[in-house]
Amino acid sequence: MNGTSSRHRSLLRRAGSASSLALAGVLAIAPLAGAATAAAQVRANWEAFFSPKTSVAQKVALLQDGPKFAAVIKGQRALMGAVSAKVSKVVVHGTKSATVHYTIFEGGHPVLKNQTGTAVFQTKRWKVGDASFCGLLRLEGAKVKACTGIR
Repeated sequence: MNGTSSRHRSLLRRAGSASSLALAGVLAIAPLAGAATAAAQVRANWEAFFSPKTSVAQKVALLQDGPKFAAVIKGQRALMGAVSAKVSKVVVHGTKSATVHYTIFEGGHPVLKNQTGTAVFQTKRWKVGDASFCGLLRLEGAKVKACTGIR
C-alpha cells in the first residue's frame, strides 16, 4: 500500500508540475492577447473617431472626457467630414493608456504624417486621448477652453 501511495504521489507531483507549466504558459500568453485586443480596439476607435461616417454623438463617446468637447466636435463637423485617420501602430501601456502612431488624411491625401498621440481607457472603452485632440486643435489655431491645461 505504501508503494502504491508513493507512486500516486509521484505521479501527482509530476502532473502538478506539468499543469503548473501549462498554466504558466497560458498566463504568459494572456497579457499578450489582452494587449493585442486592446491595440485592435484603440485602432478601431481612433479611426472611427476621425471617420466622416461617424456621428457627432459617437465621436463624443470616443473621446476622453468627450462631453466637455461636444460643442467643439459639433463645430468641427464640416472639417471632420473631410478628414480621416489611419493608425499605423499602437503600443499599449498596461490597462489605462496607449501610444498611437497615425496619419491624418484630408480628402484622401495625407496632411499630417507619422503623428504620435495617446489613447486612454475610460468608462470601459479605449478612447482618443484629449491631449491628442487638443494638440490637433492647436495646430489649426483653435483656442478651446476645454483644452486649457491639457498637454
